[in-house]
Amino acid sequence: MRTLAIIAGVGMVLGLCLDLSAFVLSVPSEYPTIQAGVDAAVDGDTVVVADGMYTGDGNRDIDFWGKAIVVMSENGPEATIIDCEGHSSDPHRAFYLTRGEGPESVIKGFTITNGWFPGGGGGIRCALASSPTIVGNVIVRNVAYYGGGIACTASDPIIASNTIGGNQADEGGGIVCFYHSYPTVFNSIVWNNQAGTGSSIHVDLSSEPIVTYSNVEGGWTGLGNLDEDPMFVRVGRRDVRLLWPSPSIDAGHPDSLDPDSTRGDMGALFFDQSKELVVYVTPESKSVAAGDRWRVLYSVVNCHDEPKSCWGIVELWTPEGEPWPHNPLQGPAYTTFAANSSWQTLQRYNVPWQTPLGTWRLSASAGFPEEVWDEDTIWFTVHEPASSSGEEQIVW
Repeated sequence: MRTLAIIAGVGMVLGLCLDLSAFVLSVPSEYPTIQAGVDAAVDGDTVVVADGMYTGDGNRDIDFWGKAIVVMSENGPEATIIDCEGHSSDPHRAFYLTRGEGPESVIKGFTITNGWFPGGGGGIRCALASSPTIVGNVIVRNVAYYGGGIACTASDPIIASNTIGGNQADEGGGIVCFYHSYPTVFNSIVWNNQAGTGSSIHVDLSSEPIVTYSNVEGGWTGLGNLDEDPMFVRVGRRDVRLLWPSPSIDAGHPDSLDPDSTRGDMGALFFDQSKELVVYVTPESKSVAAGDRWRVLYSVVNCHDEPKSCWGIVELWTPEGEPWPHNPLQGPAYTTFAANSSWQTLQRYNVPWQTPLGTWRLSASAGFPEEVWDEDTIWFTVHEPASSSGEEQIVW
């Protein structure tokens, strides 16, 4: 029966990627918050959340009300972030499901972060015979008394293709299972969480999760499981994309496929092996004061068996959407990247006092003028400095 349950779970999660309901409710174009979309939905509907950072009431402590609906991002966890903004004096989590939801109640494709709750589930809580499907999410930097990432109490959720890292709790930094909970966990990474007891997964004597094809720090018994560094880009900055050669690449369930037609990776963010090179941009923060210093980590990954030579360039766009008149910020430079390697460099910038305030765009690309192999883009905000006094800063 356990094997049948795992196979059924794999089939269902793969199907979710292909099958949307007849009725789609859009956030925020039709409904201002995620909770407003959920409130308007009925069984069988899909609430699709557009790219962006979602904060405040209506975008945290989201209650499914027992509905069999799909709540999913439009373009995945890199583009759609639920920032719970929780702390000890104002506790919040992203989702709680306590009304008997079943596997047709789906949470798919979000980054869930900054939850803080003085109980179970800093990111997501499943309780009271609620057993939803939690698929393709990045659950990072949440805090709770138990279950920093996900708390399962008297519940049996399907936890598939999630990356759960950098969470904290007294018990179960990543996942906790209490009171006869039997979740099914597969194709997931549970790594770099902290707890007094059970940094990755903690269970009581009445519970027994089924964990397979997952990379669990400290190890966990189950078919296809690993206990090896997944090689995140930089978990401290919430960047849990995979470097090469991560052991989590091509290590998911054999029946799962990634969009590049290779065997499924563990975790929410697959590594695209179809690209000549993969480029990642990781800022130390998404905002910086004019006159302050700012750091950006650049990663270039070559997953192929031969070296790759190309041009690299970093460019800026102003808050008005125009190219920065002093482009490029860096480059162009011609470089050879070794076979089967990941290259990283941390660059420091001084942001001048006179920098226009607003949201800027930074893009790093690798390839040739006639063929860009890969490009990664971030948006960051330049805000007012604490004071306007001081020495003149170097221009970028």
